[in-house]
Amino acid sequence: MTPGTTHRAGGAQAPSSLPPVLGALGRRLPAWPGSLLCVAALNLVLRPHLPDDVRASLEGRHLRVHVKDAGVGFDFTWRDAGFAALQAGPVPDLEIGASARDFVALARREQDLRGVT
Repeated sequence: MTPGTTHRAGGAQAPSSLPPVLGALGRRLPAWPGSLLCVAALNLVLRPHLPDDVRASLEGRHLRVHVKDAGVGFDFTWRDAGFAALQAGPVPDLEIGASARDFVALARREQDLRGVT
């Protein structure tokens, strides 16, 4: 296998990370609009499945999703009955970071969090 690629069914190769130029672009973009989109997706997909004890433990905590190869991070918190965007700030209480490809695999349930740092 060539470095930077992974194999798909049928032997086709897929890039394991985004091209560096996209990461450079991502680092130049403002984080706030991305955080708004991130919480909209989390509220639509994840919120209905969160147990009350998890919701309580997230209340008021600074959380971040970091898409490493895209050069972007989305800051948010749990407030009242849903996720709410935050301005990028200091070190979050919890940061989940992975490549864009790994986040897509998580969403498709092709991978679990053991491979995510």
